[in-house]
This record gives sequence, C-alpha cells and structure tokens, in this order.
Amino acid sequence: MDYFPKVVREQVSIHIIQSRDHILNAYSDAISKYAEAKFKRDGVNVIVNSRVKEVTNDRVTYSYEDANTGKVVEKSIPSNFVLWSTGIAMNPFTQRVSDLLPNQVHKKAIEVDSHLRVKGAPLGTVYALGDAATIETSVNDYLLELVDESDKNKDGKIDFDEWQNMVTAIKKKVPMTSAHLTQIRALFEQYDAHHDNSLSLTALQELLADVARKVTALPATAQVASQQGKYLGRKLSVLARQHETLAANEIMDENGDAVYKPFKYHHLGMLAYIGNAAVFDFDGLSLMGGLAAMYAWRSIYWSEQVSMRTRALLMFDWILRGVWGRDLSKL
Repeated sequence: MDYFPKVVREQVSIHIIQSRDHILNAYSDAISKYAEAKFKRDGVNVIVNSRVKEVTNDRVTYSYEDANTGKVVEKSIPSNFVLWSTGIAMNPFTQRVSDLLPNQVHKKAIEVDSHLRVKGAPLGTVYALGDAATIETSVNDYLLELVDESDKNKDGKIDFDEWQNMVTAIKKKVPMTSAHLTQIRALFEQYDAHHDNSLSLTALQELLADVARKVTALPATAQVASQQGKYLGRKLSVLARQHETLAANEIMDENGDAVYKPFKYHHLGMLAYIGNAAVFDFDGLSLMGGLAAMYAWRSIYWSEQVSMRTRALLMFDWILRGVWGRDLSKL
C-alpha cells in the first residue's frame, strides 16, 4: 500500500473467511475484537460464520447460514491469490504408526500418556511429541487401577479419604486434569447421590467422565513442542544415568515412572502479528497494538531462535527493514 496506494485501493480487495464467529478464537475476546477492528480500518473484509466450499482458478465459493431464514446461502468472490490456513492432518508416517497400534482412536495425532509414551506400544520404547502427538485426557481408562489402589478396605466404594488419595494419583497419571480437581470436597459431594460419604463405581465413572470433558487438548503450537522436546531430552538423560543404579538395586522401572515426573505444560502466553501491530495474551492479561505489544512480540520471537547466528540475522533484517522498508524484489 505504501508503494502502489492507488492500485491497491482501486483494484485489490482482501477477504478473510472464518468458520467461527470471531478470528483469533484462541485469544481473549478483547484481542479478537481489536484484530477485527484493525482489519476493518485497513480495508480487510472479515467474513465470519462461513465455510469455504470450493476454490477455483478465479474465485472462492463459501456458504453460511442465513440468520433470518435458517437456510444455507452460497456466495462467491473473485480471487487471484488464495492462502489457506486450517487444521493439521497426520503425515503418512504418523498415520501408519497410528494404524499399526491398538488403542489409537484419535484422527489427527498419535495419542500418548502423560510421559509422552505412545499408547499401544511397549511402554518406554516409543515416544511422540509436537504436532504428531496428543496427550490423553480420559481418566476412565485408569478407573479400575485407581480404584484398586485407593479402595483400602476393598468395599467397592470410595470414601472421601480414599477420594483424596485418588485425586493425587489422577493428577500424576493425567496432569492436565489438575485445574479441574481443585474443589475436591464439593466435587465429591456433588456425586455422592446417597449422601453416605462414598462414591459408587458408577458415580465415580460419571465424575471422571465429566472432568475429562472439561480438559482441553494442548494446541499444536511450537511452544508446546518445545517444552515437550526439552522434557523428553531431560527424561531420557536421567533414565540413562539411573539405569545401572536401578538394576544394581533390583528395582524394575523400565517405564521411568519412579525416576521422572510426568510432562506438565506451562503456558507462557500467546502472541500474534497482525500487520504492523501485535497482540499478546497471557493468563487474562491482554496487550494489543502499539510499540509495547510489537516489541514484546519481537523480543520473545528473537529469544526463541535456536542460535546466536539466527538471532543476529533476524536482528539485522529488522534493522534493514526499519530503515529502508521491505525489499519487494524478493517477494
């Protein structure tokens, strides 16, 4: 727009088609509204609650439900360049691994346990992380094991003291449930239908199923993959060092449960660059636009580079672009 303002204004239109009711749905509502307002000021047409049906050489066809009639309406817009951004799918190797193993029912990734071990493979032999993996959220898969460990008097029911021990075990097996297992007394009383200070297996199954439904799978982002990679590197190093010690003391821990903790994701916030502006979202704190958000985005992006060489190249690129602008000859 700086180089050919008249051409852009008169001959070029930009459209964003979003299937949900807002863009940047993973961020706070304030950030979504800010991004939409900025795009509107920049002349970018944001089309929400619509799904792309067809992309041809010269146009894009999309459909949406008319709010007044409830009928599905189709529209099309002329196009010369289309950029498609959507969910991920398994690559052929990941798909083959998933097909060969039992207990793999996820359609987009290999399911792993809290130690990043692939379910269905011999424990401690195959690991998966990043976009290729999704950590299990179901607790009911461990129901019988949990009951056997926690039911001290073997009466087939779980009283509150046993429930406290079970919650500790659940958080170890499926750490992602921790945020939903804080008010354990209130949760226990909610499912104690007979008010006899105990939970039957049926009530316990319903409780754990409800907890699992509240757990959100980790996003397929570089932040998650980076933390998983560091975790797995440290864990394998510890296992290698501890192997001889465990063997000498005749301690069987081939799975590594005794010497290393499960993976726990620590959310460090989310950043997005939206064209000469940036948005930052962390634990309810939102920072939008302006120099503060821009430099927050650049600082974190710069710090996450893999070497000083790439950091230096990135810094020089930003300086050159700031002084002379983008080099359009390379676009």
